[in-house]
Amino acid sequence: MVFVVFEAGAPRPLASLPPRPAVGPVSASGAAEAVQEKPRPSRTAAAYVAQTPPQRRPARTVEQIMSSPVHSLRPDATVAAAQQFCRDHGFRHFPVHTVSGGLAGIVSDRDLLAVPPDEADKWVLHVMTERVLTATVDTPLREVAKVMVSERVSALPVVDAEHLVVGMVTTADLLRCIVNEAPLDLWV
Repeated sequence: MVFVVFEAGAPRPLASLPPRPAVGPVSASGAAEAVQEKPRPSRTAAAYVAQTPPQRRPARTVEQIMSSPVHSLRPDATVAAAQQFCRDHGFRHFPVHTVSGGLAGIVSDRDLLAVPPDEADKWVLHVMTERVLTATVDTPLREVAKVMVSERVSALPVVDAEHLVVGMVTTADLLRCIVNEAPLDLWV
C-alpha cells in the first residue's frame, strides 16, 4: 500500500507509514511518577455515555425514513387556506383526505401557486391531483426512488392496509438519507 504525505504543499509518497516511537521500560524509581491517578469521569460524561444511540443500520424501507404523522387537507379547504397551511407547516405536499379519512388526492405547493390570486377562494378539490401513487411502510426505498424518477413525482403518501395515510416520503427524505447516512457509492 502506498501512502502520500503532503509537506510544504508537495506530495511525498511513502511505502508504509512511519513506525510509532517505542516506549521504553519504566524504572522502579520512576514508577511512582509514571503511574498517575486516572481522572474520574464527570457526571456529564457518564450521562453522555448512557445516551449513546444504538448501533446504526442502513435504511431499507419507507417506514424508516418517512415523515409521520401527516398533516392533511380537506377537499373543501380554500386555496388561500391551503397556501397558508403550506407556509405554516413548511411542507410542499399535502394529502387531501375524505370525510372518512381515506385518501382523496394530493396537492403540492406548485398546484397552489398555479392558481391566480383572484381565484384563491377555489376549493382544493379543484386543484388537487386525484391519481395518487402511494407506498406502504414495507416498500423498499430503491423501488420508491425508481417510481419517483419514472413517474416524475416528488412525494408519495404512505398508506396502511386500510388505505389510511400514515406517512409521507419525499425526494428530500431520500436525499437526506443519502447525504447524512449512506455511503455515497454511485454507479454509472
